[in-house]
Amino acid sequence: MPYPNWIYAIIFILSGVPALVIPAVALYKLIRNRCCGKKEKDTRKQPFFSISDKIQMADETDKISHKSLNSH
Repeated sequence: MPYPNWIYAIIFILSGVPALVIPAVALYKLIRNRCCGKKEKDTRKQPFFSISDKIQMADETDKISHKSLNSH
């Protein structure tokens, strides 16, 4: 007994449409980047900010020299 046509429509909507969105977005981005002449950002010119930039860490050699100075 074959399934009704509306079942095939639901199956296509649930599985086919999301699978078609991926290549559609890839094509859109390809066309947008080629036609609009979008230039890639040069990340070397922009400074990189992180928490480690804000924290000053002591070197291991500094710790050793401070211990030796305090022990004398």
